[in-house]
Amino acid sequence: MNANSNCNKVRLALKRIEYFDCCFSRLLVTHPVPAAWFKCLRIFVRIGDGWFWAAVVFLIFLSKPQNEFSILCQCLLALAISLSLYWPLKLGIRRSRPFDWMPGISAGVPPLDKFSFPSGHTMHNLAVGLTVAHYFPPAFWPLAIIPFIWGLFRIYFGVHFLSDVVVGGFLGICSFRISEWVFV
Repeated sequence: MNANSNCNKVRLALKRIEYFDCCFSRLLVTHPVPAAWFKCLRIFVRIGDGWFWAAVVFLIFLSKPQNEFSILCQCLLALAISLSLYWPLKLGIRRSRPFDWMPGISAGVPPLDKFSFPSGHTMHNLAVGLTVAHYFPPAFWPLAIIPFIWGLFRIYFGVHFLSDVVVGGFLGICSFRISEWVFV
């Protein structure tokens, strides 16, 4: 196999992912919800902007674990690793958001930056969520699932594609694992 053949295969794979992303986005966006639900979903998604973690930090301090400082330090480390992966990808790939180039789709929530890939909401929230769950195992499932739910609703609101959320989730897991390795 030559390099040109491999490049063509990669281009074809990326076109298929793009096609699937557009179809999935259109499928979600074309299913309207009642206005009251829409407002509630917007509030829920905006909590994923970071507000959720203020409540989690408060609960950690209320529970007074022996290692509260370690928990917070590892959370900050996981977030720092996540951000160090996020910005080069976001600014290097510069993928337009669905509402920017798909007719009929508008942004239901304000995006925090210009580009869609990867989903920082999924990535950062999962990195921090898995770190907290490491110290509080009963909270694993909610803290692992909620970032993906936020990601899916951000697809519904026209600011992300499914591949943004999937890759954001993968990088969030990687960020947590790296922080776990560094922090041990």
